[in-house]
Amino acid sequence: MEDRRLFDILGNAEDDSMERLSGRCPGIMDTQFDKLLAMSEKKYSVKKREIEANRTEKEKVSGDVTGVELGRRPAWITPLCTAASIILVTGLVIGSVTFFRRNSKGGGDIPPVAAVTTTAASTVTTEEITAAANTSEISTTTAATTAEEYVYTTKPYKEPDEVFISEYYGDTAAGLFRKDEEILGASGIIVNGYDTDDRLRFQTDPALGLYLYDIENKGEMVKDTAFYVHITDSRFHSINDLRNYLRTVYSEDNEHIKNFDENVGRAGEDFSKDSVLKKIYRYIEYNDKLYQFYPGGVSSCLPRVYKDDEPILIADATDNSFTAYIHVWYGEINENDPEWGAYCEEVELVLDPEYNEWRIESVTEREPSVYVNLRSKLVYDG
Repeated sequence: MEDRRLFDILGNAEDDSMERLSGRCPGIMDTQFDKLLAMSEKKYSVKKREIEANRTEKEKVSGDVTGVELGRRPAWITPLCTAASIILVTGLVIGSVTFFRRNSKGGGDIPPVAAVTTTAASTVTTEEITAAANTSEISTTTAATTAEEYVYTTKPYKEPDEVFISEYYGDTAAGLFRKDEEILGASGIIVNGYDTDDRLRFQTDPALGLYLYDIENKGEMVKDTAFYVHITDSRFHSINDLRNYLRTVYSEDNEHIKNFDENVGRAGEDFSKDSVLKKIYRYIEYNDKLYQFYPGGVSSCLPRVYKDDEPILIADATDNSFTAYIHVWYGEINENDPEWGAYCEEVELVLDPEYNEWRIESVTEREPSVYVNLRSKLVYDG
């Protein structure tokens, strides 16, 4: 430190500051310390006289100025401010790193996201991603661009006392869960074929804010208009066919089933051909045909991938219910990081009394660390 800066600080110190600031440094010899102290005291005395003279002169010059109060800063204020600045900068750096690492894995609270994919086989897929949060509320979100409605549940996580591996429960959960991938919720069953030339056109309420692809004028966009295309999949000829298909996967108490009727409309009951739609139905029946809402456009979604050496973990098994934990990778498997690009799907299954078969009660997306932690406490192979 330069002499000038040191004595500027000391000049603003109290008279006893020299005594408080002259504590011995580790490793210095007594003779060196005494010599250094003597030189410092000499310089201090000289510098102090200069400072006092300057201060007296300044007070004379500024005596006519009002609203200015002269004061002396304590000697400790400079090191205190320096320490506070270091702590602030360190906190900002740590906070920024934590934020980017958290969001790069897609952790925390994630809203439902819909993706519509068109393949060469003329299939439409609508995927719903369930968000995990620390509440048990049921939420409804409407996407402004497609007006599709998604219902999802979020539940607080309760770690099971023990988990085990079971071929019976594991195969049951895997079969239904992977069929659930094909269904993707009540508002988006994969349809293997539709005819865009056999379509319906409706005006929609401007309050819906629709601005979609115009199937009749390719490449153009159109406002307050909804198109529906005829489903040619031989499995589905009516709304009842859709619901029955969903029931092969979901229980009656599943939120997709409970809200199924909100996503479908029947001509003559819910709307007429010339009416202005007040809401967007995912599927409609019209003149004994089944039609699907066609938002147009193409976007992609990552496929689910599974590792052979990551078994399905089972917990809380009874005669009528059990919970499965499935480690799911999106897009590709990262061997170097078991949590990067992965999620843990918590799938609750019940024995459906109507069919006497297992059905999915709910699916909740958890952090990948949930699966990693549960696997570390695996107790036995059931």
